[in-house]
Amino acid sequence: MKVNVKPKIHNRFDIIVTNAVTGEIELKGQAENIVLDRMYTRLVIFGSYFDQIVFGKGNGTMDPTRTTLFNRVGNKACSTVELIRAFPVSKWTKSIRLEATEFNGNILTEVGISETSTNINTHAMITDAEGNQLTIEKTSVRIIDIYATVFVEFDDFTDGGEWQTTLRDYLAGAGSTPPNTLAISTSKYRCQPNVGMSATATINAVERTRKLNCQFSNYAVLGIEASGNRYFGKTFKDRKLDIPVDRLIWNGVGSLPVTYDVEMYYEYVVSAEEAAANKLFLNFKTTNVEEVKVNGNIINDYHFTEFGDFNFSSEDFSFLDVLVIPTSYAKWSEVINNHYFHTGTISSTRQCGMVELYSEEGFNFVISFKTRQGYARSYYDFATKDNFEDSWINYATGLGYSSNETTYRYIHINTTQKYLRINCYITEGYGSMEFFDWQCYLLPIMKFNTTVLQDGDIVLIKRHHINEIPKGTNYLLNAEAVLVFGEGV
Repeated sequence: MKVNVKPKIHNRFDIIVTNAVTGEIELKGQAENIVLDRMYTRLVIFGSYFDQIVFGKGNGTMDPTRTTLFNRVGNKACSTVELIRAFPVSKWTKSIRLEATEFNGNILTEVGISETSTNINTHAMITDAEGNQLTIEKTSVRIIDIYATVFVEFDDFTDGGEWQTTLRDYLAGAGSTPPNTLAISTSKYRCQPNVGMSATATINAVERTRKLNCQFSNYAVLGIEASGNRYFGKTFKDRKLDIPVDRLIWNGVGSLPVTYDVEMYYEYVVSAEEAAANKLFLNFKTTNVEEVKVNGNIINDYHFTEFGDFNFSSEDFSFLDVLVIPTSYAKWSEVINNHYFHTGTISSTRQCGMVELYSEEGFNFVISFKTRQGYARSYYDFATKDNFEDSWINYATGLGYSSNETTYRYIHINTTQKYLRINCYITEGYGSMEFFDWQCYLLPIMKFNTTVLQDGDIVLIKRHHINEIPKGTNYLLNAEAVLVFGEGV
């Protein structure tokens, strides 16, 4: 998995010559730079590059391999005049003033910016507004203000990525820089889980690159470990959610879409419950299936139940009915009707409520949620029955109850029973919860016309992954993020 980040840098100068006696502006000049190779030796190490403005009186052919002016006159530390940090373009303007008593007798022709007093990172010849070369004589009755502006440009994402601000702010004058940390993530679930790792940084000033590399192994992906504290549930054959990676996050740089195109087979061992219902409960959020084999034989008589985000007040899912939502549990109703809930403060234990559902198909049901700020727990009890007049029987209880922390959780339930009751609880650990992102999903159930499943049958499903990377326990995921600095216009 590899992603590229390509910010572009451009620098221009504006020069104003003022008569020290009359205060009138005598002359204006400008300069459009080239970014020198030396600049990239600074950027790839996240070093400073814009602390000084250097000026000179030389002439010659511009060359990106240069490290100095043609004929340096002097330098001065520059101060910020304007700073706009924004996407897609940031603007950072700094200036110096050559007072009436300074550098007299020199005829200025060239400028550059630097982090030091002699070497330069950009180089430009002074011109007039029409682009004709301009010479500016420094005399005792002239004050010269030199303004240097750096523009930092990021491309807009067309495929759902999102920039973060640390890299942008470093390029536009901030002190902090992005850490050497990568994370894999998904945009498929609202809680957007991610797993981060320290990465190895490699720099190449000639190629203008800073690369991070790391390897995600086994089921560290997205925290869905077989015995971890992110994933809770009761599923057939202990199946875990298939949560493909479609984002590589470079902390401080951005959440970057991945490019991927591959076909893969997934193996399911049919459970006794599925065989009795002649249905296969899938563990992914799509019906993009290209081929199905049962015990090695291709079949074509399969179809799917509906799937996707589920709102309990919706009638989109014809096979599922809401039987009861007690009005006494206002929080629960608000959560499930809006898919997610933002709250000010929950400062004590609260039963968010109960909902009773009916489905002829059974339930392939996922709840995902995330808490921030504070240390509240959210956990769930599930009960089932097969007939309306039957008593409820506890199916799984206390799912999601774990140590206090601000993180994401998944609850995954498979049952062929037709009635499902869910009780949700939120309890304070210490402090209070200020943010609760909650959403529920129905995953597809595969049904068959004439094919009859047997307990222990092997079902192979071929899927085509485009711009998402499946991750399992039997292979590694190598990740590389490349930061490529370029010159803008």
